[in-house]
Amino acid sequence: MLFQTSLGIDISDDLLSVVCLKASLKGFHLAARAELSLDKEMPLDERVSLIARFLPDFLKQNQLVPSMVFLGIPRRHSLLRYIQLPLAAKENLRETIGYEMEKYIPLTPEQIYFDFQIISEDRENGTIRILLTAVKRDTLSLFLSVARAIKSGISGIEVRSVAAANCLANETGGPDPHTTAFVRIEGAAMDVGLLKHGRLDYSKEVPLSSQAGDLVRLIAHELKPVRQRLSQENGLLNAVLCATGGESLAERLNSENEWLDVRPADFSRIGLASCQGVPAYGLALKAFQTPPTDINLLPPRLRKRASRAGLFTMVSLGVLLVLLLLAWAGGNVLQRRLTLDRLNAELKTLSTVIAEIERDRNECARLENQLKALQDLYAGPSALEILKELSERIPETAWVMGFTFSENGVELEGEADSASELIPLLDESPVFRDVVFLSTITKTREGKDRFRIGLKFG
Repeated sequence: MLFQTSLGIDISDDLLSVVCLKASLKGFHLAARAELSLDKEMPLDERVSLIARFLPDFLKQNQLVPSMVFLGIPRRHSLLRYIQLPLAAKENLRETIGYEMEKYIPLTPEQIYFDFQIISEDRENGTIRILLTAVKRDTLSLFLSVARAIKSGISGIEVRSVAAANCLANETGGPDPHTTAFVRIEGAAMDVGLLKHGRLDYSKEVPLSSQAGDLVRLIAHELKPVRQRLSQENGLLNAVLCATGGESLAERLNSENEWLDVRPADFSRIGLASCQGVPAYGLALKAFQTPPTDINLLPPRLRKRASRAGLFTMVSLGVLLVLLLLAWAGGNVLQRRLTLDRLNAELKTLSTVIAEIERDRNECARLENQLKALQDLYAGPSALEILKELSERIPETAWVMGFTFSENGVELEGEADSASELIPLLDESPVFRDVVFLSTITKTREGKDRFRIGLKFG
């Protein structure tokens, strides 16, 4: 929006990054940026309090009055899941997700704030794929104290991994601008993701504390599921690397992995000298354009609305421009109408040909559906393949006590130290899909989680 000032506040475990973007007639630009080191051993409430004291000084020093403020929170304080629902649920999607929330997240809707976005639609199979993000209400209330420190209020809260993905989607290009794999390394964690048409189609956070000595091998290992999602087992995977020392790391990755083509990210065009400000920039960007992955965990009643002063100015200028254009172009209106009438006559002549082409296309679609139905009769892995995949995915801290295999899928019953960790592990397998809890998690006398999980394959 014209003449608007946007503030992106990114909070990680050991660093606060703040980015301010200002809009003008020529677009928007980076107006100010600051960082504050944090002690990751410090309790969350103390870190938030320190941030709340730092922000007013930053605004005063740079003489900023932000019209919109967006806050990014660490991923480990949130839950991020990809789920699949019938296409028919699209009309009442929020109610449907709230009703089935405990299938995907081991918390009740009363304990969390959540938001979601449709990532893709499969109209042929009648399904939609959804990115679901949730945060505990008591956790979010701590971060809201940051909002209270900014007198102008706050417009949104999202997971910093999603904000970084939006910045990458806005700034990175490559051989295929519609599909981009990326790796972002910051501090003791690594984000691995896949952007399809800008949307975050795959996302995983990997801790680096125990793997830092073999970083090249770890990155290659985490990019293999991305390669599988793209069905590029025999092709070259193009990826963007966002990390300190990215050039040398990209060279090592390319030299040691023939199936990889990694290039370091370059954000110098937008004024970022390093990758640390990427999530904060992605947050501030939300004031000027709707991001491809649009998540907001802040309840609507707490969101600050954008000022309409810039909008009124822009509308007034737009009306004036339209009047000037009408006065200048009045002599061309009649000529364009005559041209349009001639084109309409030609289109009418071609209508018969177009109708025949449409009938042929419908017949082709019908034959393709019949062929797919025949192919599906022979699809599906064997029970031995399913057992092998389960034995590799389920950790040693979990015990499977019941296994039911049918053409509709697999049901597992058992006990685990933490049943909620099983869903992401099974969901990452290229063999399984629609992994959900079939019943509420209960506790055994020994303190184990008793679970019942259902999954499909194919």
